[in-house]
Amino acid sequence: MPRERTVNIDKRKYSTPQPFFDRLNAVFGPFTLDAAAETSTAKCDKYFTEEDDSLIQDWSQDTVFLNAPFGRHEMACKPKCKKKRCVTRGFHIEKDIPGTEDWVQKAWIESLKGATVVAIIPASTGTKWFHSYVMGATKLIIVEGRVSYFYKGESTGSPDFDTIVAVWTPEGNDGAPELITMKAEL
Repeated sequence: MPRERTVNIDKRKYSTPQPFFDRLNAVFGPFTLDAAAETSTAKCDKYFTEEDDSLIQDWSQDTVFLNAPFGRHEMACKPKCKKKRCVTRGFHIEKDIPGTEDWVQKAWIESLKGATVVAIIPASTGTKWFHSYVMGATKLIIVEGRVSYFYKGESTGSPDFDTIVAVWTPEGNDGAPELITMKAEL
């Protein structure tokens, strides 16, 4: 029986608006892999779902679109867990849930192996992962405004934080990513 999920977990399943994806695809595509998708929202013919565990898959031969699930890494609960947050939400985490840092690190690693990865991520400039991996991107697209995401076919509005698009290519960068701006909405 599937466990009930909270709003915070559901936010990891927001999908990218088609017009925003189309603009990225026109510039950096054609994308051959949607690395973090659900069957109903996949943007490419080839995609990985949560069940496929994209973080252990090989992306190196693809041009990858990644709407990285936003959030922190959450560790699986230990047996007989009594954490207050687990009691509050009504379920325990049965397995590790990757966070944004895990996805960004994977994108960077796959670019070193030959992939081009275009990822929508939080603009978390104060984090260690941002400086370790995102600043190693070839291009950073500063998004003007906020992208309105979708969940189960309904517009959810925008997150309460800014997002950017990081582009990692096999060529890497020469010390600093190229900065580009792009409007969130047409």
